[in-house]
Amino acid sequence: MSTKSMKKFVKSTIVNRWLLTALLGLSTLLAKAHQPDISSTMLIEHAPNEWVLQVRVALTALEYEVKVQFGDSAYATPEEFEALVIEHLKNNLSVQFNGEEPSVLQSKQVRLGHETSIIFKVSEVPAAIESISVTNSSFGEIQRSQSALIVFKNGFAKNQFLLNADNHYTANLLADDSKFTLLNKAKPTNISILPSNLTLVAAIVVLIGVALFLWVRLRANRSVPKALRVVDFPK
Repeated sequence: MSTKSMKKFVKSTIVNRWLLTALLGLSTLLAKAHQPDISSTMLIEHAPNEWVLQVRVALTALEYEVKVQFGDSAYATPEEFEALVIEHLKNNLSVQFNGEEPSVLQSKQVRLGHETSIIFKVSEVPAAIESISVTNSSFGEIQRSQSALIVFKNGFAKNQFLLNADNHYTANLLADDSKFTLLNKAKPTNISILPSNLTLVAAIVVLIGVALFLWVRLRANRSVPKALRVVDFPK
């Protein structure tokens, strides 16, 4: 093999290696976003005294829980599956304000997908909130199940808490100086369990951009006359 052919082969191999790395990184991000043992539980204040509870989880986790709770042939249509999902979550979700009786969760919307989103309207919320208790044991049958709990209240800091088997999937929060403080033993965590849609999209765009740049550079180098062609090697 000539020196020029060897240089061309080496550069092509390097570019292909970068493209493969980019694709593998993208696959890892997508897989992480849909891990069945990871979910998020978000209590959101849309307007004064108007709250919703949103659960985001991999569809495979819901399919597993429905199978365990209701059997293999419990549903035949997407509508029947959604009804069982709502029933299962309502049986395992609880929200209490100020230590009073659990608030009423009214089913609002189910968005099926690889990452499924279930939204409940929360009724009977007091005007003045001193404490909040949230339980989400919906995915307790899944090994190492954990859920990121975030409370979005107007004017309050957005801290993240962890629901897992160690705290019985429950967080007791005290409203203190425009922030929520954890009362039970589990400590708050700043680690993002689920990448946000914005973070995931940004990562995908960067990976695709790198792949396209390397591909265009390789094509451009091939189109230059051999006498003018420059081959760059990594240092």
